[in-house]
Amino acid sequence: MDKTELTEVMSQKIGTDIEFDENGVCALQVDEIIVRIVYLEDVSQIVLCGELGTLPETDVEKLYLFMLECNHMFSGTNGATIGVNSADRNVTVSKIIASDGVNAETFLSETEQFVNTCEMWFNIIRDYNGKLADFSKETEKGGSRNDDFSGMKPADPFDVSTLQV
Repeated sequence: MDKTELTEVMSQKIGTDIEFDENGVCALQVDEIIVRIVYLEDVSQIVLCGELGTLPETDVEKLYLFMLECNHMFSGTNGATIGVNSADRNVTVSKIIASDGVNAETFLSETEQFVNTCEMWFNIIRDYNGKLADFSKETEKGGSRNDDFSGMKPADPFDVSTLQV
């Protein structure tokens, strides 16, 4: 799937035109979550990245352990990975999809599953209050998003130059 087809498929699915910037990045807002789609033409990959918000400042050890357990072998992430930026405690979920040979139906299915996963983790982080409730039921059902991308809209453009390594 090339960038043009990806743009057409996503624009049609969400009902509004989207565009990739000169760096191959497109940002979408899904409720309170920013989802970035990064098209890496040189390595034939599409990267999905969901920004889930900030961890609490204190008493997060159980949450970190839970996130690591769910990250292990993708047992609670539906094939994505969870990351935390230690500088600002922001949490992201990321997934890589090979762009060679992926068709529109598969891409949309993968993206819908990814958005479900982002929403599930957003809710877990938001609702965390220093002790873990039984979130295993939430991870088993894979979140609660609709399959029609309702609530998705274009977000403000992202400046790749702001990324820190």
